[in-house]
Amino acid sequence: MVLLMNDPVYALLWPRSLFVWEATRILELPAGDDEWVSKVSHLLLEAYEDEGVASAFLAALPTNNAFLRQAGVPQSDALARVWLTELLNDESRLGPYKAPVYWAERNANSLASDQPYETFAQDFFELVDKLQEAGYFPKVLAKDCVDDPLDLDDVRKTIRRATKLDVPWHMTGEEILALGDGAVYSLVEYFHDQAQRPRTATYHSYGKCGLHYQNWNSQSGQSVYRWRVNTLLESHRVPLRLGTSGEEQGRLIRVFDSPLNDLATQQIAQRADDPEDEVAHAVRMYRARSATVVDKRAAIALLYGELEPKRTSMKKKVSSADESDLFRIANQFTIRHRDKAQKSDFGEEFLDWTFWTCLATANLMDEIAVRNIAANSDYPSESCESAV
Repeated sequence: MVLLMNDPVYALLWPRSLFVWEATRILELPAGDDEWVSKVSHLLLEAYEDEGVASAFLAALPTNNAFLRQAGVPQSDALARVWLTELLNDESRLGPYKAPVYWAERNANSLASDQPYETFAQDFFELVDKLQEAGYFPKVLAKDCVDDPLDLDDVRKTIRRATKLDVPWHMTGEEILALGDGAVYSLVEYFHDQAQRPRTATYHSYGKCGLHYQNWNSQSGQSVYRWRVNTLLESHRVPLRLGTSGEEQGRLIRVFDSPLNDLATQQIAQRADDPEDEVAHAVRMYRARSATVVDKRAAIALLYGELEPKRTSMKKKVSSADESDLFRIANQFTIRHRDKAQKSDFGEEFLDWTFWTCLATANLMDEIAVRNIAANSDYPSESCESAV
């Protein structure tokens, strides 16, 4: 007996923004693609918790209606595009899936381990296995097919050539913990670069081999990978995330409170067209996983270099006292200069505060400049202002 799901639960496993982004990209593919319907079906299977959503999609198409097939209705993806467009416009079908939380989990004092790296490392390699099964690593971890078995020695050599790490594949739990955090985090970044999302799949029945995947897309695969890994890092309270834009994309960066991270990411995105931009370089330097106190001071010095020519404008747009206080930090603490008379007995918390204050000020001046240009005001040219 075959059960037909007439009323599926529309609950997204993926973040809504990620699903809408990928679905829109598929909608923009040209008409006449024979595999277009399969791409939508595969996306629905992966992104929704209930497989019935994909079944409902296929059932709505004329070519999947037995009566219409017998009547000779030609195949077309037009109705499929209408169905997907309506789905994206229906708020009620884009809600998040909420997994049930049972008694033991509800009553636990803390779900996070006292050793976040160790538990993250084990869960990360489990995630790699799951993504391999879903076809996400066609170059380095291809389908282990009965007709073409995966050569694990080749996998090991491929990883070693790229990362300079000699790791066995697959690894036991003890081998994973023996790697050390540097090796694990290198592999986190390596598999990001390898991730490609397959948009279609076919079933290989011989030997119950299972699904074989096709139509890979790197942008989609890396986006899904970043979401999955960053969710793991957050749940294990590891203070790192995979960057999402510019030169930080796919590289582990230190994480701060969400508004601060949003500000830094926004600045990098706005300045992505200029690889020499010092503000973007300062942000990357400061958020780098390996950032030292020396790196942090250098990053702050770069931000002060950005603000220095704008001091006259700052006095007009913020109070003169605020401008004076901000630059007093630069000149009286060992940040830009080294002098015995300067203060040096401060911790990294002070550097954090100074960095974010400077970055927020730079962002404020950018926004003021944009508003003034839009209003055709006589906003002074920063290049003509003298440093005070």
